[in-house]
Amino acid sequence: MFGIARKIWARQETLEKRLFWIVLAIDTFVSFASIILTAVERVSDLATIFCAVICTMCILTGLLVYKTSHTSIGYFFLIGFFSCVATPVMFFLCGGINSAMPFFLLTGPFMCSFVSNRFFKFLGAAFTLLVGLAVIVVSWMFPEWVTVPPGESVVYLDISVNYLLFGAALFGTCSYAVQAYMNECHQKDELLKKIEDQSRRDDLTGLYNRRYFVQYLEDVVWQNRDGFYVVMFDIDAFRQVNATYGRIFGDSVICAVSRQIGLGVCGDIGERAIRFSGETFACILKADSEIEAFSKADQIREMVANLQWEEFPMLHVTVSGGVIPCVTGDSYDKRTIVRMVDDLLFAVKRKGVNQVKIFTGLSFS
Repeated sequence: MFGIARKIWARQETLEKRLFWIVLAIDTFVSFASIILTAVERVSDLATIFCAVICTMCILTGLLVYKTSHTSIGYFFLIGFFSCVATPVMFFLCGGINSAMPFFLLTGPFMCSFVSNRFFKFLGAAFTLLVGLAVIVVSWMFPEWVTVPPGESVVYLDISVNYLLFGAALFGTCSYAVQAYMNECHQKDELLKKIEDQSRRDDLTGLYNRRYFVQYLEDVVWQNRDGFYVVMFDIDAFRQVNATYGRIFGDSVICAVSRQIGLGVCGDIGERAIRFSGETFACILKADSEIEAFSKADQIREMVANLQWEEFPMLHVTVSGGVIPCVTGDSYDKRTIVRMVDDLLFAVKRKGVNQVKIFTGLSFS
């Protein structure tokens, strides 16, 4: 039994479907409890039999939905059956307002609240409320139609037990619905964060992309430029690597270099590693002085130079880089800084490879 229940539960992808099975389980349990209660109270043998019919109909509805996977059909069947048949009949058989049946008149509107279609939700709620109101009016106008409870103690027992059952059912269902909604909101937020992070990342290397680089300069670095440095690296003779070893291996070289560059920055203090384009990378470094910024950039260069490949032990990959402080010239904006560090990188590469130079204001050294 529990194995079947777990299997059914695992098949439910949406909150609406899961709530259907919760409501159905509660209806079945309450119907079964009513069989016992009406038998103990001896209000009416017909009431006991009808409770058994209600319990059977709940089980059959569950089997129908299990076979067809159409929970909407199950919802409408339960709402129609309980509102138009089960609750009105039991209302008259169990003592009307002198019993717990007024609680159960709310079953229809309660189940309608879980219907996803907005039109049918409000239509069903209005219809079931009107049916409940009509049942009360008819019992008032024709009191002889209502079965009289056998005693006052039976009335209090019926109200007390069903109050607990109905209250627990409402609490459990609504608590699950709220918790499930909160879980879905959390999952949605996590998914949005993941999508947002992926939009900032380069597909091949996992480093931040160029768009994020420019945005980060604007949103973070340019608010307090003091202590920030922009570094740009380029893999030396990368075209020759592609021509000799192939583009697939060339991609693995780019990934290996990117990992070393990523290890050379500390995100906790606001540093970032970026794949700028192709075999060109950028870094935003935080340092207290130009000497410290140069040291950090040169350490990254050394980390790349120490890379080795088992399949090609003779391959030696290096990078060259240029460093420029973000406070260079108050009139410079972020795009000018990016252009300047790009120009500096090419100037460095014209003078040699596997080296890092820093812009000092008038020249680089």
